[in-house]
Amino acid sequence: PTVGDLCHLMMAISDNTATNMLIDRLGMAEINATMRELGMADSRLGRPMRGRPRHADEEENWAVPDEYATLTAAILEGRAASPASCAAMVAVLERQTNPRRIARHLPTGAAAPRWGSKTGSLGGVCNDVGFIMTPAGPLVLSVFCEIADPHAGEAAIGAVARAALSCV
Repeated sequence: PTVGDLCHLMMAISDNTATNMLIDRLGMAEINATMRELGMADSRLGRPMRGRPRHADEEENWAVPDEYATLTAAILEGRAASPASCAAMVAVLERQTNPRRIARHLPTGAAAPRWGSKTGSLGGVCNDVGFIMTPAGPLVLSVFCEIADPHAGEAAIGAVARAALSCV
């Protein structure tokens, strides 16, 4: 697969194998250094994606919602990389295949607004970070839930997105 294929799989369907292939290609230290350059002081990539909680001898991956919201805004504004690279990142985010979180209560069809996101899930965790384009500009959302039931987590994220949209 191409790097573009791997990025699509990693982002649109949260494929751990594709994510790990990109980690292997880019390097964990380099990814963490880039995160620091982008202002992500507290988030870190500690280990490959395993689809399970960490073992005692492994570092944990840590994602800080505010940092991911700030990164998403920087991507939308074309500041996280070159404008062309940021536009490509937005296009990948817009190919999200899971509409049950941030996009849960959005209209579909011709009335559907542009939106994009990156989901994340692990036992007891349900997350989504993304944007919805509104007439007032982009609404950036970063919702992380510690919750046993993934369906309830998706519903909670959808409820937060709906509430945030009502304030725009």
